[in-house]
Amino acid sequence: MPGGPALAFCGDRLVKAGVTKGLCLILEANNTALQVRCQGFADVLSNANGSVTNLIVETDDAAQAQKMIADALAQDAGVNGILALGPSVGEPALAALQENGLAEKVKLAAFDLSPAMLQALQNGEMLFLIDQQPYLQGYLPIMYLTLYNENLSEPAAKITLTGPDIITSENAAKVLKYSQESLR
Repeated sequence: MPGGPALAFCGDRLVKAGVTKGLCLILEANNTALQVRCQGFADVLSNANGSVTNLIVETDDAAQAQKMIADALAQDAGVNGILALGPSVGEPALAALQENGLAEKVKLAAFDLSPAMLQALQNGEMLFLIDQQPYLQGYLPIMYLTLYNENLSEPAAKITLTGPDIITSENAAKVLKYSQESLR
């Protein structure tokens, strides 16, 4: 499936939350990985007789992004789930839902962490966050190279998975501290 197990989990969790019509927020129009994530989300919803519309929100202006998302929601009142592919679209999506009184109607999930989104998750305003754990993605290769250089140590497994980790309201408070310190 496009996007792999993380997208299957995302889509399944959104379907279980009642999402039938999704909006996938893309922060870089020509980023193939983001397109694959939206396609994976669309595939899972399609299998559950739902649908997904992609919205490209390629802006550094949070207020403009929020307006674009609010306009898309106003144009299609049937949207009841959003998958934001990063904090630069997740935070404006959260603000658009809050400002327009849609936070209870439209389920929000996102890739990557920010303190604001972790706080929203802790407050029950989001379903979940997908943490790709970039700290581990950068730290572990350096650790492995250092150990190899010092004493020829090598990990037993040739592939070390670093995520994704799913953050929910149950563990958001614990992760928030580390996100504020740029460790998560």
